[in-house]
Amino acid sequence: MKHRMMGLLIVPAGLALFSPALTAGAARDGSAANGTRSGPKIAFTRTIVKPRYTSHLFLINPDGSGLRQLTYGDVTDLWHSWSPDGSRIVFERLVRSRGNDIFGVNADGTSLRRLTYTDTSHQPAWSPDGRSIAYYDSTGVFVMNADGTGKRLLTDQAGRGSPARSPTWSPDGRMVAFASTLGGIFVVNADGSGEQRLTSSGSFACPAWSPDGHRIAFVSLYDSIYVVDAAGGPERRLTRHAYTESGFAWSPDSRRIVYAREKRGGVYTIDVDGTGDRRLTRNPLKQDFSPDGFGYSPDRRTIAYASDRTGKGDIYLMNAGGGDQRQLTNGPDVDGAPAWSLSAYAGSC
Repeated sequence: MKHRMMGLLIVPAGLALFSPALTAGAARDGSAANGTRSGPKIAFTRTIVKPRYTSHLFLINPDGSGLRQLTYGDVTDLWHSWSPDGSRIVFERLVRSRGNDIFGVNADGTSLRRLTYTDTSHQPAWSPDGRSIAYYDSTGVFVMNADGTGKRLLTDQAGRGSPARSPTWSPDGRMVAFASTLGGIFVVNADGSGEQRLTSSGSFACPAWSPDGHRIAFVSLYDSIYVVDAAGGPERRLTRHAYTESGFAWSPDSRRIVYAREKRGGVYTIDVDGTGDRRLTRNPLKQDFSPDGFGYSPDRRTIAYASDRTGKGDIYLMNAGGGDQRQLTNGPDVDGAPAWSLSAYAGSC
């Protein structure tokens, strides 16, 4: 998983703290430093590979206006998650002389704050009610208050020799699904009770709840997309191709999954029963294989996705049926992991 799965790596890094004075007022389009245009925004990562690898969070309006850089420094920022009200973003930061921790920042780039101090914290996910953030570290899956206080261990998979990763909230906020490196996909109540294994043992990753809360989709590493009922039952393999499928998202009606296919690179959609596998993008010069995931707009009409069709990586939009494809960002760096604010329809890792 090209960019987001980098959150599984722990690279020594030197922590640099930045004041709001350094992060505010940096809008590329000259808009006001203390606010952005009303309505949904798209957050994404912009990665500079040379001369030194760095990655930062950016914001843009769906019409391509209002490009704004939110984070700065000799760091790698990734794995971002919007607060439900669209006012704040929580993300994972890799700093070079230490490791990975969870940070938060306002949507206008102010009030950058470090929320964890473990150097091994990854993959934050905001709860639907906006009060809590789930994440994992070398010990297990944790939940903390949105301000970083009240940390509590939700499940101690590491103590059982099978570290957990990729926590994700159910739509009603009552449960958290997560992947275990050796033991498959699990769910647990938000208070830590009722842990249940949903799948057979296997190298599964990236669980994602359907919007109706009835199913969980996930991937087998370097293989295919599967679905399992959230209440338990046999997992069902949806895709059967020779190469990796990853970076997927549920449709808002919970009936289909949009995903990227490595071989015959492109964006596809498939019904949850495994039928109706259909290609949405066709670009012969470059592949539209982008494991950074997808995001549906709050009104359910538009999909944001990343593509390397130009040879570097940019953010694109298309309608939910695959039409009206248009390029949103265009620059020399690698843009990925688009995520809409004010939307309940997030993609997978």
